[in-house]
Amino acid sequence: MRYVLLLLVMAFTLSCSLVTGLGSAVPGSGDIDFDAPADPANVTVVLNEDDSVRGVISPEGGELDFTSMDGSRYLLQVPPGALDAETEIVMTSVQSMEGVPLTGPVFAVQLEPSGLVFNELATLTVVPSATIPMEDQLIFNYEGTGSDFHLALIDAESSEIRILLTGFSGHGVTTADMANWRMGKAQSASIRLKQAIAAMQHAERIGRLTGAEAGGGIDKALDDFERDVLGPALTAAIEDCSTYGKYEELRRTYEQLDDLGSGDRLSRIEPVAEAKKLDRCRTFQANGTWADSSLEGIAKLGEPFTLKLSGNCIGTMEFGGGLSGGVFVKCTAQGISFNGSGSYGIQLTEGGGILRGHSNSVSPAVPGDKPETYPLYVTLVRIAP
Repeated sequence: MRYVLLLLVMAFTLSCSLVTGLGSAVPGSGDIDFDAPADPANVTVVLNEDDSVRGVISPEGGELDFTSMDGSRYLLQVPPGALDAETEIVMTSVQSMEGVPLTGPVFAVQLEPSGLVFNELATLTVVPSATIPMEDQLIFNYEGTGSDFHLALIDAESSEIRILLTGFSGHGVTTADMANWRMGKAQSASIRLKQAIAAMQHAERIGRLTGAEAGGGIDKALDDFERDVLGPALTAAIEDCSTYGKYEELRRTYEQLDDLGSGDRLSRIEPVAEAKKLDRCRTFQANGTWADSSLEGIAKLGEPFTLKLSGNCIGTMEFGGGLSGGVFVKCTAQGISFNGSGSYGIQLTEGGGILRGHSNSVSPAVPGDKPETYPLYVTLVRIAP
């Protein structure tokens, strides 16, 4: 073994010299832009036509009370002055809905006439037949027969599910994997905006080559990327750590695209408050190997971290932090000190990731010792928050 051989060499060394071997944003509001015309959020709705009620409401106001076949109750309350004329209202229960990653049943109705607009806010109170914890409630509207699905206006002071209506069509509550849906929307927007930036580059190139007016707009596209991609992606990662790897991929994409613009936006990507919220997603139990030694410890990717070396070489391995960077080794084998350096990269998965890399080692106490490089392999398992 190399360490033992070096120990023998050291025994015959009369002198030695000590040589060190070490060397070397605010992305939008975080809300989904459901109304973005280039990428609308639509759902497919199936109604139960045999489960409906109808009634006439006058300009003096009125109510329409409906209990669906599954036992859910829907109470529509229209205040005086909300309608200009007597209007027949039809309320039909929603049987199913696709297009959102649902994690539970849908409790919703479609109200007609579709497109009706009120002069005053009306209210739809929803009492689902099954209890949905408040923190899991996704209260929504959609237009027409399923277009432009978006979060609903609500009475924030009510413990009941009270939806505030400016008009009709579909309204209700469900539970959904919103983090993964947000991330999917962000990834879709990323593709759309990269295509837009590419088109602008082609136009600029043609303009320069032909002497015509060069195009522009890349900075605006980068601003849109912050709002439509990084904002939802950051929100999704904070909500659900299983989406953190996808967020980091989009973040790196933005860092690369930023070089095509005229200014440095990187400082706005991840505000301090949001970065702190992501700490729970960036903390992993690490276990692996390097040379004939084992590695273990806690890896917190938002900052430099140190793993413990044990086995043939006892000491530490320091990592620069982030998804890639430098590695620095200090350890002792058979009484001989070793130093080394290298690099690493991390590929994230839903529940953790794999850290791969390499680092050399050399003993500054042994004259003429040649550095030898060993592979580095560490599995990362996210620590449950």
